[in-house]
Amino acid sequence: MTSSTTLGRRVRLAVLCTLILGSLAGCAGSGPRNDAGMAPPSIQILNERQVLRTGKMAKLQSGGTLELRTRDESGTTFEECALELWRDDASFALRLRKLGERFLWVGSDGAAWWIFELMAEPVRLV
Repeated sequence: MTSSTTLGRRVRLAVLCTLILGSLAGCAGSGPRNDAGMAPPSIQILNERQVLRTGKMAKLQSGGTLELRTRDESGTTFEECALELWRDDASFALRLRKLGERFLWVGSDGAAWWIFELMAEPVRLV
């Protein structure tokens, strides 16, 4: 047995002991817990916190990939599309593209919806 093998074993043993002792020690805090006598927050405070939290999501812009599956008399089809999503208060827009070609485009201004018929010639707005 070489000295490097012995040193490697000692290092592994030291790491293993550190992990075991660390897991036994746990994550105890240094101070007393304050939740023993605390009453739950009032409904007004919960409502204010919820309004504050959802207010941060009033404007949303995101993208990703969407799997679109359709079924008709001839069978099923599967499309994987690039998704772009935008929302601002009551306004909303969603666009799906496949290989750079627009596949679906819908939106709303809160009062009315619009849909582009992209497969029609010429493309028309409904």
